[in-house]
Amino acid sequence: MSPRPVVGFDLDGVLSNFIGPYQIIGSLLQETEIAHARDLSDQEGEGILRAALNPILAATLHDPTDYYGDLPAEAFDMAFGFIERFDIAFWSHLPCFVSDDDRLKMVGLNAYYDLHYITSRRGNRLLVREATGQWLQRNNFPIEGLDHIHVVGAKGLTAYRLGMSAFIDDDPGKCASMRMAHVLDVFMCARAYNEGINVEGVRRTSLTEYLTFLEDTRTVEE
Repeated sequence: MSPRPVVGFDLDGVLSNFIGPYQIIGSLLQETEIAHARDLSDQEGEGILRAALNPILAATLHDPTDYYGDLPAEAFDMAFGFIERFDIAFWSHLPCFVSDDDRLKMVGLNAYYDLHYITSRRGNRLLVREATGQWLQRNNFPIEGLDHIHVVGAKGLTAYRLGMSAFIDDDPGKCASMRMAHVLDVFMCARAYNEGINVEGVRRTSLTEYLTFLEDTRTVEE
């Protein structure tokens, strides 16, 4: 039996709602008038974290036309400082975008494909990978081990090393890097912030359509 083809998934903006919680954190930190996230008490930080991870509130902010919104530069830095301070709790509890039907499709596809998750999440990479594994398990995604989670800056190099044949990402630049890494089938998850951006050789589509493509490709190969 031949080895399973390697296919991949980005996390934030494809499987998980990062931008909603990020914008909530940035807005709430502006109201505190502190200089850095480390100046927050644990109680204050946990209160902000609970608000940011509220799936109903976060869902209202998940798809802006500008990825990072209109927060000023200092709020951007503070928000990521906050995320790095609460990295395990933040990355392991982000709201999930994926429908139950699509999750079941991914579970089924895992028998035919070697599924990997590649992310550029910021923070201590070992802790972020651990938190990402917790998030995948909590949300019932197929995951064969932490070695199938890659927290990296250069996604394309990781895909090339793995011999990846298909990948989906919401970032046009990351999609272009995948094409440069000779990933044959690259999909850009359609969001308001990447509308109108065309990347040569990349299909702009939904996660559902990406999964359908993988199902159809599996059928052909069988």
